[in-house]
Amino acid sequence: MTEQPLAPNVTGAAAPQSLQARALVDDGHGEGWDPTALRRAEQAMAALAKDFDKWMAEEAERLDETRRQYHANPADPEGRAALFRAAHDMRGQASTFGYPLAGVAAEGLCALLENLDRCGPGGQALVDAHVDAIRAIQRDGVRDNRNRTVLTVIDALAKARAAVCPPAGSA
Repeated sequence: MTEQPLAPNVTGAAAPQSLQARALVDDGHGEGWDPTALRRAEQAMAALAKDFDKWMAEEAERLDETRRQYHANPADPEGRAALFRAAHDMRGQASTFGYPLAGVAAEGLCALLENLDRCGPGGQALVDAHVDAIRAIQRDGVRDNRNRTVLTVIDALAKARAAVCPPAGSA
């Protein structure tokens, strides 16, 4: 088996190709690579990237709105489900939009919402703390996944979840 060549990316640097990437850039005839397909895909992502901040702001607003609706009637399972869906969407999209730590905070919010029935006093306030952290990350444009301030907040949220909502089976 011959080693596959490295295809240049948009910047001209060589990048290793996975089997999935090879399938995406094959010339369609099984005769080799079509590096222009990879370049077109990278250019399309670059063109979309200018909208990522706007989309992230919209998703953060949607999360906040579902939180407000949930707080209006916390006993309504539909409200909690809607908040979970908004958090789940944020968890999945935040990294794509360039906000990886917002995704980590949203993952914590999903875990909290899944276990909210076992939470003691403070569970509802912890929901707010998670949403507020995500909103702050988006508002301040924190894109660095090593931002020490945000990592400290995320760590504090995780510790608060563990204290307020102990895992199933612990007593």
